[in-house]
Amino acid sequence: STGAVYKEVWERKEKELCDHYGDGFWKAMHYDPAIGDKTVSSFEAMLENDDDIVFSSIPMRAGNLEDRLLEAGKFVVSNSPYRRYEDEVPVVVSEVNSHILTPETMYIKSPNCCTNGIVLTLHPILEK
Repeated sequence: STGAVYKEVWERKEKELCDHYGDGFWKAMHYDPAIGDKTVSSFEAMLENDDDIVFSSIPMRAGNLEDRLLEAGKFVVSNSPYRRYEDEVPVVVSEVNSHILTPETMYIKSPNCCTNGIVLTLHPILEK
């Protein structure tokens, strides 16, 4: 998709998802018009641009890309399972344990989707 217009990539992917899953299961989502005319850049270009924060949702097998983002000085917020269970990588649910973050924190992991919902539900109960 590198070099393509975001709107075109979004619409193509949504059509592919509808075709694959069927209209009864997958409802096409609309792209954000604020970024529809932006061009999709390469990973290499992202390493060199001025953006400070990157959200990552890559599969575990591509996790080394997050390492490269960190090496480039990017602040990485990730819901990828890559490195999720390493002690030095904080797993954060902001409403529950954001106090563990420090000004030096450059890498944050989100727990998996099930855990995230359970933690948000149980935290107020456990605080009583």
